[in-house]
Amino acid sequence: MTDKQAKDMSAAIDSGRYDNDKNLWFFYEAKFEVTNNVTFKMPTTGATGVWKFIFYGFGTMAILGTGLIICDLKNKKTRKLKKKKNNIKKYRVCAFAYTLYFLGIIDYA
Repeated sequence: MTDKQAKDMSAAIDSGRYDNDKNLWFFYEAKFEVTNNVTFKMPTTGATGVWKFIFYGFGTMAILGTGLIICDLKNKKTRKLKKKKNNIKKYRVCAFAYTLYFLGIIDYA
């Protein structure tokens, strides 16, 4: 730390070493007081956490999943209708060909 920082923080200059080349103070020992209380207060780091990202991720996945399910249900209904129409057309063609066969108009080889 610089001279100004050391004076502003009222650091114990007698326990530090001053480097003339870099014009900085280096402190290798620091005095601190340890207390043992029932409630321990953790130091804050300033992080906001990742809970927001998790919440937004689950919300996005729920919306996309619901949309995919709805689209799939709509597609199943249209597929069933198309399949039903195709089966009816095939039945009509087969019935017509069967009638022509019995009438002797066409011959299957």
